[in-house]
Amino acid sequence: MLTKLRGLRWWMMGLLMLGSIINYLTRATLAVAAPSVLKDLNIGPIATAGHMHTMMAFPGQVLMEYSQGERPVPYMPEFLECRNGKVWPNDRPGLGVSVDEKQLTLVETMTEGAQGITHRRPDGSLTHW
Repeated sequence: MLTKLRGLRWWMMGLLMLGSIINYLTRATLAVAAPSVLKDLNIGPIATAGHMHTMMAFPGQVLMEYSQGERPVPYMPEFLECRNGKVWPNDRPGLGVSVDEKQLTLVETMTEGAQGITHRRPDGSLTHW
């Protein structure tokens, strides 16, 4: 026999409101922390282009925060096209970006694997995935 739960609608509304508040606080915190996190994780324009192409495989509408705006990336002569605050795909092959390697500076060379599971790619370079 089913029993009627008193105030079930109010509990559901309360959970919905709590989820909305947590979502808002998380997004606000991440918006402030994003520049630092992107720098720490080495997420740059090429990862952004890859992310955009991944999202384009989804048939519905998607939303992506992009902080570069319409400013050009100095070391990328061909990048994503930005118009009216929106990022648009292009017809170039691959991710649709190109990198001018002469403008890049070598920061570090990875010669040893990190602690934990490491694998070698066919070309001999190290990777952890």
